[in-house]
Amino acid sequence: MDACYISSHSGIDDLIDKSLISVSENKITMHDLLQQMGRDIFRSESPSEPGRRSRMWIPEDIYDVLIENSGTKTLKGMQLDMSRIPELEIKAEAFVKIRKLQFLKFYGTISKIFFPQGLLSLPDELRYLCWKGYPLKTLPTRFDPKNPVELDMGCSRVELLWEGKQDLVNLKVISLVDSTNLVRIPDLSSATNLEFINFSNCTKLLELPSSLQHLEKLTRSNSRLCKNL
Repeated sequence: MDACYISSHSGIDDLIDKSLISVSENKITMHDLLQQMGRDIFRSESPSEPGRRSRMWIPEDIYDVLIENSGTKTLKGMQLDMSRIPELEIKAEAFVKIRKLQFLKFYGTISKIFFPQGLLSLPDELRYLCWKGYPLKTLPTRFDPKNPVELDMGCSRVELLWEGKQDLVNLKVISLVDSTNLVRIPDLSSATNLEFINFSNCTKLLELPSSLQHLEKLTRSNSRLCKNL
């Protein structure tokens, strides 16, 4: 949230003081009616054109926007339960128009989204990328991962996230659990804020980069069941 908003902690405190949210055991919750009210507000931004809304979470709307390539730069957050859509083949330029997207979460059933012609790009503004079962061998070459705080790509088909060294100064978490095609991890020497890595059950992973030993904030790692490591 700090990556997306100025003074997010004080903003959260204000919402707590107004009884709009509550915090318990390090989790933020809100009443169902408040959640629905917020969703109604975002739907009213563009009732007939979902791609012009700033937040999307309705599976049917996301399905239509992706297949029609009708997203816009207005869109900042997209959350999709893939178990609620049929298989979806989309064009390589599916994310080109939604270049301001900061939050992307595809979860549920292992990915039903396919790119017959590959994927041209992902939005450079992304702060949070969660894509369970990501279907390609690598992230797009036109994606600059300088902004993400967390990459969560469990059960993906990725073999290598990217080639060469990238500016990863904001990255705190990488999780590639059960990505059984992962062979190599890229240079992470610039990820000076990295706190947690999880490569559990990446059975083809051969080695960890030597740069990990120099990351002073790295406090947790999991490479369990990496039998070729």
